[in-house]
Amino acid sequence: MHNKVFLIVPEFSFFMSHRFDLACGLINNGYDVEVICDFNDSHQLPSINGLSFTYLNSRRLNFGIFKLINISIKLRKLVRSKKPRYIYAISHRSIILTVLSTIFLKSKLIYAISGMGSLFSAESESILGKVRMLALKWLVLLFYKYCIPKKRSCFILQNDADKSFVIDSNIANVDSVFIVPGNGLDASFFYQDSNLIGNNKVIFIMIARILRDKGVLEFLEASNTLLDQYSNFESRLFGNFDEANFNSLKYKDIEKYINKNIKYMGHSTNIRDELINSNVLVHPSYREGFSRVLMEAQACSRMVITTNVTGCRDAIIQNKTGLLAESRDVSSLINEMSKILDNPSLVSTFSLNAYNHAKKSFTVEQAIQSHIEIFKSIENNI
Repeated sequence: MHNKVFLIVPEFSFFMSHRFDLACGLINNGYDVEVICDFNDSHQLPSINGLSFTYLNSRRLNFGIFKLINISIKLRKLVRSKKPRYIYAISHRSIILTVLSTIFLKSKLIYAISGMGSLFSAESESILGKVRMLALKWLVLLFYKYCIPKKRSCFILQNDADKSFVIDSNIANVDSVFIVPGNGLDASFFYQDSNLIGNNKVIFIMIARILRDKGVLEFLEASNTLLDQYSNFESRLFGNFDEANFNSLKYKDIEKYINKNIKYMGHSTNIRDELINSNVLVHPSYREGFSRVLMEAQACSRMVITTNVTGCRDAIIQNKTGLLAESRDVSSLINEMSKILDNPSLVSTFSLNAYNHAKKSFTVEQAIQSHIEIFKSIENNI
C-alpha cells in the first residue's frame, strides 16, 4: 500500500490514450495504480496486475456545484478507506475534485495539467460566452491560488510557460513544479518511412477535437483557399464534436468547406494508420501543453505544420521536422502549406528528421523515468 497511486482522470478514453502507458510503466517499477474515472459497460477495462479501476461520474455535461460536492464526498470516502500514498489528479476537473476531497488528509497530491494556459486563451464569439469564460477563468485562478495546500502538493506541467504561470500566479512554490514534456509514446507506435509522395499528391491531415481553439476553421479555410491555385493535394479532418466544451464547433460551421478535396472523416480509433496514410500533419492550435498529436506524427515519420505558440513550437524543430505558422492567421498557414505544394520533395527530408527527433525525445520510457524521479523527490520535500 505504501506505493499505491490514485490516478484521477475525467474519462476512461482519456486515460487509455494519454496515461495508460505511463500507468503500466509505474506498475513495472513497483507502484500499484488505481484509476478513478468515468466509464461504462461499453469500455473494455484492461486486465493487468497492479492496475484497478473505480467508477466516478465526472462527466462534464452535468458537472454542477451540487454534483461536485456529492462526488467529492464519495472520493473522500474512497481515499480514507484505501489510503493511497500519492493522488495524481489530471485536468482541472480532477484537481478541483481532489482538493475538495482531501482536506485534512495526508496523501501527497500531484496535479498534472496538459495546458495550464489553455483555459485562459480560449475564446467565444458570443457576449454571453465571453462573460461565462471570464468568470470561469477568474474562479479557477482563485481556487488554485487559495485552496490548493502548497505544503503537500506539486504540479507536473509540460512546458516552461506553464511553469512560469503557476509560479508567478502564486499557485505553487518553485521547488514543487516539475516539467515532463509529454507522456511519451510506446515503441509500437513508431514507424520509420521515407514518406515519398505518390503522383506528387500531398495529403494534409488534421486530427483534433472539432474545437475553435484547435484551429479547425483556419485549416479548412486555408485548404479551401489553396484550391484556387493548387490541385495536387487533399485535406482530411479527423475528430469528434465535443458539445460540452464551450469552444466546440458544430457540423454546420464546417459543412461549407467540405468537398472532394477537403474531407471530414469523423472520429478515428486508429490515429497511427491515419498518419501513415497521409504526408503532412497540420495542427494550427491556439495553445497546447505539449501537443501529443505532434509527437505522434513525428513518430510516424510525418512532417508537421503547426503554430508558433506554447506547446506546439516546443514539440518540433523548426525548419527541420516541421514549419511554424502564426496562430489564428489563415494567410500565414496558407504560406506554409504552399511551401510543400510548391516543392513536395521537402516532405521526405523533413520526415526522416521527424522520426529521428521522435526516437530521441518522445519515448514512454523517458516519461516514466521522469515521473519516478519526481515521486522520489516529493517523498522527501513535501
